[in-house]
Order: sequence, then structure tokens, then C-alpha cells
Amino acid sequence: MSFCINPNCPHPDNPDNSLFCKTCGSELLLAGRYRVSQLLSGKGGFGRTYEVSQGSTTKVLKVLINHEPKAIELFQQEARVLQQLNHPGIPRGDRYFTFTPRDSQQPLHCLVMEKIEGLDLEEYQKQRQNQVIAQDLALEWLIQLTQILDEVHQQQFFHRDIKPSNIILKPVGETIAPGLANYNSKQAYGDSPTGKFRDKTIPVGSFQIANAFGLYDMHGNVHEWCEDDWHDNYQGAPKDASAWVENSDNGNLRRLLRGGSWNCHPFQCRSASRLFNRSEVTLKYIGFRVVCS
Repeated sequence: MSFCINPNCPHPDNPDNSLFCKTCGSELLLAGRYRVSQLLSGKGGFGRTYEVSQGSTTKVLKVLINHEPKAIELFQQEARVLQQLNHPGIPRGDRYFTFTPRDSQQPLHCLVMEKIEGLDLEEYQKQRQNQVIAQDLALEWLIQLTQILDEVHQQQFFHRDIKPSNIILKPVGETIAPGLANYNSKQAYGDSPTGKFRDKTIPVGSFQIANAFGLYDMHGNVHEWCEDDWHDNYQGAPKDASAWVENSDNGNLRRLLRGGSWNCHPFQCRSASRLFNRSEVTLKYIGFRVVCS
């Protein structure tokens, strides 16, 4: 379906691939690339929110219907901030443009942004029949929220509308990101953002969050030395989780290394990353500092 965003259109639903609204005649392919598929929310104080598609990618479109100069100024500021910020908890701004419906003299201000999949906190609580959220989970969410707000405040911007329906709970975790670990973040892995490479170790507690084991911080080039000899692949590996060690007479002195940390490309900060080295080798980057609660 193609949806018309003209706020005065009485029948905004249109067939797929239509170029103009059959009722009001307004364009349906916005900015030459975005097709609106449905209205997500018409209750916002300033405007409406739609789901749009650009090719096979689904995004979110915010449309300002308040034409007061101050409202337009704040909307444009929001667009600039979202296009500048690079944080996994903040939707990335894609494009800002204006759109004038057919037979209208007043342009609509539009902002396309990344769609963050997940359930908002209000709906989450409804589905749980408003059961009390566990304290450790609530604290974890609050820490994440304050870190996100800190990123926004550093751009001299304030959210002004923090409420459960505006907090999205993602169904899956993040790929590795500079805010979660200290590694060579000049490079990106998967859909993770690049970031500032600290190029050194960091003060204790910089990441603030403890994991399930109470671990706040672990410093070092955390390659895991494995007992296994190096093998080019996993064909023939033991199925009982025992070490994969060949007969010492074969001269295989290479041992398996997994993972990495602050001096590594993000690709290596995964247990699936496999390297090897001779068992007697030493590396100047290796060393540990562990901080637990």
C-alpha cells in the first residue's frame, strides 16, 4: 500500500506503486525515493509518524504539521542532531526535506530516520500486566538511558519527551561498539559504528556497567591461549569438548588463539576469531587488570 501524507486527504490509502494519490493528487514517492506504507502514530504534539520503505529497507518518517516558526526550528535542530550522533541506542537520521501537498501553500517538514525494531516500554509493561521490573534489569536500562541522554546533551539538545512509549526495547543485543569495549574502533565490524580509538588503556570503571559475573573491567590484549593445537578448520575436532592436541611427535608447536581487545581490529574481539602463535612466544601487549564488584 502507498499512503498519502497530506494531512487534509480524506482517503490516504492507495494501491502499491502509485505515483500520485487517487484522492488528492499529492505525490506518493517522497523526495524521489521514500514510499509511505502506513501511519504509525498521529498523536504526537508536533506531527505524525509513518513507516516508509526505501527499496528493501524500512525506515521511519516524522512529519511536522505544526507550522509555528519555533516548532520548525526545534524540528530542524532534531534533524541535525540525529544526523550527527553515532550511538547504537539512538536512531540515525537519514534525510531532512520539505514536501508540499497538492493544492497547498504550506510545506510539510519531513525527517527520515533509522527504524529501531523492538517493543516500546509501555507496550512491554502492558503485555506483562504491569508486573514489577526486576531491580537489576531496571538499573541496567536506566544506565543505558542516561548514557544515551548524555550523548544527546553533549550536542546541546534535550529530548523533552521521555516516556515509556518512546523507549524501545530491542529484541537482540548490539554488535560490538566503542561504548561497550575498548578496541581499535577506527575500524567497524558488522553494522557497528566507528568511534574514537583511545589508543591506550582506560581508568577503572569507565564503562560503568557490570556483567552477570559482577565484572566491571578487564584490561589487556585478551587473546585466549587455548590448549588446542592449531588446525586450519574444525574437521575432525573432538565432540566431547576435550582439548584437540595432536601427538607431540608431529612437531606442531603452534597453539590456538581466540579473541582480542584494545589493540585489535573489532573483528578479532569475538570468540570465533581464530589465530595462532608458537607456544613459547611473548607479546608486550598482554597483561591483565580485573575489577569485580
